[in-house]
Amino acid sequence: MHARWPALLVLVLAAAAPATARAAAIVEARDRDGLYRVRFRYQPVIAAERVALAGTFNNWDRARTPLADPDGDGAFEAVVPLAEGIHQYKFVVNGSTWITDPDAAERAPDGHGGENAVLRLGAADGKAATLQHEASPRFVHRAGADLVIRLRAPRGDASRTGVAVAVAVAGAGETPMECVLADDGGADWLEATVPGAPRDARYVFKIAGDKRPSWFGPAGLAEKKPREGFREPPAPARAFETPEWVRDAVFYQVFPERFRNGDKANDPQGPTARPWGAKPANDSFHGGDLRGLIEKLDYLTDLGVTALYLNPIFLAASNHKYDTADYLKIDPAFGDDATWKELVRELRRRDMRVILDGVFNHTGDEFFAFEDIKKKGRESRFLDWYFVREFPVVVKKDPGYECWWGFGDLPKLNVENPTVRAYLMDVGTRWIEAGADGWRLDVPNELPHGFWVEFRERVKRARKDAYIVGEIWNDATPWLKGDQFDAVMNYPVRDACLAFLARGETDAATFDRHVGRNRLAYPRPAVEVQFNLLGSHDTPRLRTLAGGDARRARLAQAFVFTYVGAPVVYYGDEVGLEGEKDPDCRRCFPWEEAAQDGATLDWVRRLAAIRRAEPALRRGPFRTRLARGPLYVYERGAAAGGAAIVCVLNAGEAEVEVPADAIGAGPFTDLLTGKPWTGRIPGIGAAVLKSSP
Repeated sequence: MHARWPALLVLVLAAAAPATARAAAIVEARDRDGLYRVRFRYQPVIAAERVALAGTFNNWDRARTPLADPDGDGAFEAVVPLAEGIHQYKFVVNGSTWITDPDAAERAPDGHGGENAVLRLGAADGKAATLQHEASPRFVHRAGADLVIRLRAPRGDASRTGVAVAVAVAGAGETPMECVLADDGGADWLEATVPGAPRDARYVFKIAGDKRPSWFGPAGLAEKKPREGFREPPAPARAFETPEWVRDAVFYQVFPERFRNGDKANDPQGPTARPWGAKPANDSFHGGDLRGLIEKLDYLTDLGVTALYLNPIFLAASNHKYDTADYLKIDPAFGDDATWKELVRELRRRDMRVILDGVFNHTGDEFFAFEDIKKKGRESRFLDWYFVREFPVVVKKDPGYECWWGFGDLPKLNVENPTVRAYLMDVGTRWIEAGADGWRLDVPNELPHGFWVEFRERVKRARKDAYIVGEIWNDATPWLKGDQFDAVMNYPVRDACLAFLARGETDAATFDRHVGRNRLAYPRPAVEVQFNLLGSHDTPRLRTLAGGDARRARLAQAFVFTYVGAPVVYYGDEVGLEGEKDPDCRRCFPWEEAAQDGATLDWVRRLAAIRRAEPALRRGPFRTRLARGPLYVYERGAAAGGAAIVCVLNAGEAEVEVPADAIGAGPFTDLLTGKPWTGRIPGIGAAVLKSSP
């Protein structure tokens, strides 16, 4: 699948024949511009006036991609052009009922207790019929002055034993390629980093076996070196640079209403008020605030935290504050502008950062513009700030206006309106100028890409090292090309980590393929600052998902603290706090020492300290050394003058002797225990090894 594929390719992705299928996604052709023509078909099982397609490719817009039933047989169809990559989708019946394709070969969690259908196209489809390379960030991109080049080769072909593969870059010579992933499609991914490669680089691949070398270029394999090579894609207007400070960061996510009550004067009143530590409900208030956060900054510093992610802190009616009433005002239940300024001051004094939650897809129903529409109806000058279909405007479930997932108190903003867009851009820069170090963006897949391109430009202009991270639950390729986000909440790695380490459901080889595929999906500047979480306000807690097993929860924590990207601790996970899905995962922090798991708290402190002390864990390249059964061994290469680090994880119950060739020449010290490495790893155990003097 190189750059000159034939114009027509037929690939059936649903087994059932169209005549009898309830649903299907069939790739009919690939156009010369590289887009796949995919025919989506759905036969509703409920009375349907209309059917649409919503997915990652149209920002989950339930109306943008309608399906038609021109012959009246009850089957709705549409042909949709899609780019290579991993796409997720659902069918939307009658504008409100979301249906997962029942015949999809692959599914993924949708983050709301259901599943999305998954469609893989091109290099993402798991097939490797020939050598693959093309002008996309997955295969070629810049990382600073270096040029990163990748080649996908069928296993047993260009990557077989005895075959050396190099990339020959004009003006930079030949650079050997290394296999960095054996994917589950029967292929190997080879990678080379070419330091100081000239801009607009031209290159070909050299495959040297037992006989004379062969060459791979845009026209395919050849016996002689091609005169025309691949060409580096045009450089973007602004180089993809991600904040350097994030590479050193340990993040801590705070749900402000549940972290700590520091100001009794703004405590909740009325029937929804609950005492601290009481079981949370969807509408309960417990009194957490920014004053409480300020009081516990020394605790967070001692834990090893260097950056905070705060769930929304702006004026809103709910406890979660995703129903914004005023983007420019701190909610009085949390404090005021003076409290915010004090928080920023105290963070700076401790060399800590803070990113805020940006909710720009929708507002609350008490936001000034929507309030005006409720009062004035069609006469409101803010009518085109939203998508209103019916009058009078009544707030209810599935109302007469577009809203987030049918919740009437969350009306959807019309960000294509220049006035709305300008307002939100000003909000984005206003809080950066007020001391925030970046934004975590809520449901960004529900807004057009152009909005985020402009948002990045504005925010980076206000502060070059601002961190922009999006809440994308699956493949995030469209957002991580350098023109929108720096990183995303890395839910795919979290899911793989939970399955292997926290639950013991998969083996090391499967885990390695999952995290490796994720690592190769994006340009290196994004990979190095990924937001690597194990839980959040939207998921059951880590300890709960580990079946209450503290050992397994700690094993998962050991991985994220030693992996590429920024580790994230969801408040309370460091003391073993449990909780099922929302609202139970939003329990109050247990500040009484007797209610805390001291061993896990010490564990997280130790992991953070080791990461802070070892440059390899923050900037070193990642390489798998062994992935077999329950045993996973990987290396973080030497960086910034520090030594390489070898990490060993055992997800099995039995103690295991680790092959010496997977570790390398010793002796080693296990930084987690401070003791010499014995060569054995206990069941459900971890070791972080450094060469002893």
